[in-house]
Amino acid sequence: MKVARIGVGGSVKFLDKFLFKLKGIEVVSCFDTNKKRMQDYAKRFKVNATKTFGDAINDADAVIITTPNKFHKKQVIDAAKAGKHIFVEKPIANNVKDAKEMVSVCKKNKVILAVGHDYRKLDAIRKIKSLIRKNLLGKILFCEGWISSKAGYGIKKRDWRYSKRNLKAGCLMQLGIHLIDSFNYLLGKPEKVIDASFSNVSKSEIYDFSDILVEYNKGVKVNVGCSYVSDVDFYVCVYGKKGKLQYDWKRGLAVINVNGRSRKIKLKRGNSKYEDLKDFVESVNKKKKPEVGGEEAIDALMIVEKALKFVK
Repeated sequence: MKVARIGVGGSVKFLDKFLFKLKGIEVVSCFDTNKKRMQDYAKRFKVNATKTFGDAINDADAVIITTPNKFHKKQVIDAAKAGKHIFVEKPIANNVKDAKEMVSVCKKNKVILAVGHDYRKLDAIRKIKSLIRKNLLGKILFCEGWISSKAGYGIKKRDWRYSKRNLKAGCLMQLGIHLIDSFNYLLGKPEKVIDASFSNVSKSEIYDFSDILVEYNKGVKVNVGCSYVSDVDFYVCVYGKKGKLQYDWKRGLAVINVNGRSRKIKLKRGNSKYEDLKDFVESVNKKKKPEVGGEEAIDALMIVEKALKFVK
């Protein structure tokens, strides 16, 4: 499968080392509005640098898009109309209306649309899902998650993430949405947002801190917090009648006070981004639905939109 790589900025160091390890694909071209960055990528990976998006996808079977959110809609629709299968980084779009149009065009043109919500493929999240299915915790009562980085302090005016016009929901759109999709995977489709708060402490225009409360099936409440102005951290806790599961990226996954006992759980050393790309390639080759397609991406994005309604 021949692939065109669209948008070769900061995502390259996280994504492309796995992209080039996948079997059965050949990256043949790249495009980026930053010409120097594109030329550097082309030279490094020995692919063709192109003048336009259209030139890049001409000879490809599929595209991998990691551009700023505001470009996703047009690029996905143009690729779909050209008959190309698509992997686009999360969020699928800046709003649900655009996302639904993108999904509709992809279905009409019978192309695969996969969205890069890779955190649900973390080994810890997979294991938590397995233990929930085995009823280890009994009835699920409450969940909470937190994700943060200090990226907000480094956002300059020239950065697309600086402006509310480009990133209305701020870090909730870029970071918190990882947790939202992970909880959707663990608990099912969310029902409503109960409350949400947003604030800004950095010099950018965007909300660099947010905290939301979401309700899922059977009344399970989930608290999602995120920050662009805090130390790097990621944790997920699931509370049940019999005890709790607790994961954080430093200490790993543990079962807490289940039947009076606590223990650590050994995890596999996989990589969620590799699994994300692998799922996309397999979906194209086997003509099957990807784990996270347009509908699943919309479920996560819809929570972000609903949370924004609480901004005063």
